[in-house]
Amino acid sequence: TEVMINNRDASTLYELGMNKYKAKQYQKAIDFWCQTLQTGAIHNEANVLLSLVKVYVELKQTEPQSAKSHEVNARRYLNKLRPYIPEHASNSSTVEPSALVLDFFVEQKEWDAAIQEATKLKLESGLIARFYYERGIQPSSSNCTNSARMDSMKQCLACRPPRRLVLAARAELIKLHTKTGNYLKALEHHEERLGLLESKSDITKAFYEEGELYLALDIKEKALLALEKGLEINPKCKTLQQAKADLLYKFGRIDESNAIHEELLQRTNDPLEQTKILYTMGRICHKSGRRQSARKCYQRELEITQKIHSSETHMDCSRIYH
Repeated sequence: TEVMINNRDASTLYELGMNKYKAKQYQKAIDFWCQTLQTGAIHNEANVLLSLVKVYVELKQTEPQSAKSHEVNARRYLNKLRPYIPEHASNSSTVEPSALVLDFFVEQKEWDAAIQEATKLKLESGLIARFYYERGIQPSSSNCTNSARMDSMKQCLACRPPRRLVLAARAELIKLHTKTGNYLKALEHHEERLGLLESKSDITKAFYEEGELYLALDIKEKALLALEKGLEINPKCKTLQQAKADLLYKFGRIDESNAIHEELLQRTNDPLEQTKILYTMGRICHKSGRRQSARKCYQRELEITQKIHSSETHMDCSRIYH
């Protein structure tokens, strides 16, 4: 019971200190935080020590006449904080306390605080951009709405990050806008991202994703064009070929669709994949009224299925008659 009371009192004192700190009443904040430590409650000791280091670092900057005294106090509480700080950050006693505070924030994934501290230290924009990106993808972030995640990615891009981080941020924005149904906005970010891609596989995948976005907008012609652009780069990409065959079927271009499926069929030695392709071809022909062609596809599938299972009565064969 005594421990519970102490923890409750410590939390109250800590929050009072935070309120004074936000009001820039630094000495009162320090008093409350020192009282917090005196309660003996250790469940939030790291946060209290961190706050004390931070306030003295800030006082060092705002009160240059007492800078030496504030530096001493900052390091005194920093020494107590060291067990909570990542090992790589606590090796050197010459590192500025504020830099060690930043390391602590990063280790704890407290990205808002890390951004604030890095900005105060005037660190390179690429590092701050990384913090914005990490804040945007953090699943346990308090601001985990799609809107907040988008804002984080936009702020990341505003910091002019390196190409690799730009690609990652754009990809997240495409995903977020797609999730909210804003496909036009997703396409804007897609076009920006596409211009930065270099590898053939990445570009091929991007054209497939572009086709999916246009399909979501029911703009089938542009979806087909995107798939064809991808196939110009990688003519043998199965994913793009399958997507194009499906789209050609929607256009009513059955012969072209089946020609692609036939090519895919000839290129694979996997019996299970062959049966899947033949079943798809059969369904396309069936729905298009080409029953004789559908029957031939189903028969070919049945023959392969029977070879796989060595049984004419295997249950897997029954699905072709549905």
